[in-house]
Parts: sequence; structure tokens; C-alpha cells
Amino acid sequence: MVNIIGTLGAGSGIDTARLADDLAAAARTPRASALAARRAGVTAELGALAQSRSAVAGLAAAVGELATGARLRDATAAGDRDALAAIVADLAASLDAVRGSLAQRSLPAASRSVGAALAALTTRQVDGVSLSALGVATERSGALRIDRARLTSALAADTGAVQRLVAGPNGLAAALEGLNRSFSAAGGPVAAAEGRLRRAQSDIDRATAALDARTAANRESLLRQFAAMERAVGAYRAQQTSVQQQVDAWTAGLRSR
Repeated sequence: MVNIIGTLGAGSGIDTARLADDLAAAARTPRASALAARRAGVTAELGALAQSRSAVAGLAAAVGELATGARLRDATAAGDRDALAAIVADLAASLDAVRGSLAQRSLPAASRSVGAALAALTTRQVDGVSLSALGVATERSGALRIDRARLTSALAADTGAVQRLVAGPNGLAAALEGLNRSFSAAGGPVAAAEGRLRRAQSDIDRATAALDARTAANRESLLRQFAAMERAVGAYRAQQTSVQQQVDAWTAGLRSR
């Protein structure tokens, strides 16, 4: 059996400070790893919310620019059905990209709820027209596709439909701007989710600080134990030396007779 007192004794060459560091760190590791994993999860959710906020804001800005810009106005004025069909296709592609990015299961519920609201815009009726009426169909997966025949037919019947749908008082541009405001509002779903995650970050920070304090206290306790063991071993060795000297003197005396 290994004698730990002897092993840790004075003059053993053992670096007790390093040993205390290693033991304290080993005790800290499981809890520290769990906190690190929690922190990574919270950070990932905050990043996803930020990306969601940016995606919705970007879509709202793009459709708002389309509603007031020359591209839609000129195509409508000229009755250019090819240009109008391209606008519908671009609008559907942009809406589908953002909707798809917000529908991922890994995203916070706040982001997924906005993704569902975006998907619902395909059936939003504005002055008797909607994206679905213009040939934007929703697949079972939730993805959008263009029914070219239906789009061509709808534009042949009404070249002003796209402008009314996008730029009307209750059109898609206005709907997306309202959705963007509610998504990012102080009392909205993103703000609530961010608040929850920030509180979780604070809890993790406090738990990490407490763990660091316990680790430091554990290290100091180990150092005191090792110091006490070294003192005890030192005293034992001093006593052993004294006894050995007495035995040597007694033996020498016997031999001299």
C-alpha cells in the first residue's frame, strides 16, 4: 500500500501547489462543462433570434422598396405581363426563403411563429387578389412554387393585380412592415424570448462565479491539508532521527565495552 504521507512528505519532490490545482480543477470540470454547454445553447438561440429579426426586417424593406419603386410602377403602367410575372416570382422566392429559414425546428418558438405568419401571407386577400390567386401555391412541405399557367391567366385578366396586392393600403408591403414591427417590438415575441435568454445568461454567469469561488476555496483547503501533512511528516522524521541517534549512541556504547 502506498503511504500518502510519505509520498507527500518534505523533500519528496512533489509539487503540492500543482497537485492542489489539478485536484481542484478535476472537481470543477463536470459542473463547468455543463455550464459551458448551457451557455453555448443560449448563445445559439440569441444568434438565431438576431438572424430572424434581420431576415424579417430585410424582407419588409425589400417589399416596401418594391411597392414604391419604379420596377413595379413601370411594369404595371406598361401592362408588361412578363415583367409582372418576374416580380411575382421574385416576391414568392424571397418570401419562401425567409419563411423556410424561420420554420426550422432548431429555432426558438418566437421565430417559428413569425415563419407561420409569413406563410399565411400567400392567402391574404387585398382588393380581391392574393398571391395564391396569382399562382403562388404552397406545397405540403410548406415551400412555395409558381403555377405558371395560373399566373399567366391571372395577369392576362388583370395587369393591375400585382400592384394592388403589393402596394395597396392593406397590401403585402404594409402587412410585412406591421409584422416586422410586431416581431421586434418591446412587448413582442422576440423581445420576450431575448429577455428570457438574457436572464439565462445572467444565471449562468452567477453559477460560474460561484463555481470559481468554490474551486478557489477547495484549492486553499487542499493546500492547507498538504501543508499540515508535511508538518506532521517533518515532525515524525525529526522524532525518528532523534530516536535513531539515541539507538546509535546506545549501540556504540555497547560495542565499546
